[in-house]
Parts: sequence; C-alpha cells; structure tokens
Amino acid sequence: MNDTSVVGRLAVRDVLSLDRFDMALAEPVARSLRLNGKSTCIRLERIYWSLLDYTASIHGASPGKILSELDREVQLRFGGVRNFSSLARVVAVAQIVKIHPGVISCVQGIVT
Repeated sequence: MNDTSVVGRLAVRDVLSLDRFDMALAEPVARSLRLNGKSTCIRLERIYWSLLDYTASIHGASPGKILSELDREVQLRFGGVRNFSSLARVVAVAQIVKIHPGVISCVQGIVT
C-alpha cells in the first residue's frame, strides 16, 4: 500500500501525518475521584477525558458518576476487571460511536 491509498474518503498519508495533530490530546491526565465510595486516581490520555466529559454532559452526569456506574456494573456482572483504565478508554469511544453512529463506521455492529 503506498502513501496515497485511500481508506474510505481519507488518504492514508493524511492519517499518518502529524502536521495537524495536537499532541496534547495524547498527554496523560490523572483525575482523583470516588468509585462507589472508594477514592482512587485514574490516569487517561486527555482525549479520553474529553470524550468522557462530552458523554457525561449529554447524560447530565459527571465523568466520575459514569465511571462509578461502570465500575459497579463490571463488579456485579464480571466480578471486576484487570485494567479499569483500559475499559474506561473503550467505553469512552464506544459511547461516542453510540451517540454519533457513523463517526467510526468501521466498528458499526460491534457497539449496540
């Protein structure tokens, strides 16, 4: 595949270029919050906090409330999860796909 191959409507060279990419989005940010009564600190990249902030605002909740409910649900259904930060990242993206279908068309059918 050369650098002008097209994936959808976006050229690969545009995807791989950092010319217009804001590296601050990849900066890790730690937030202290309470998950079901327990104080903890979660470290996510800035982009994921932005996605969680957006999702929370749509649902009239705080990101802490959303993560607390996620933690409770995971505890009840699966007995916990090894890496909660990774789960939070996946949920952040999945919620955006759910709210705005077609944003990431390659995962349609995965998130219901």
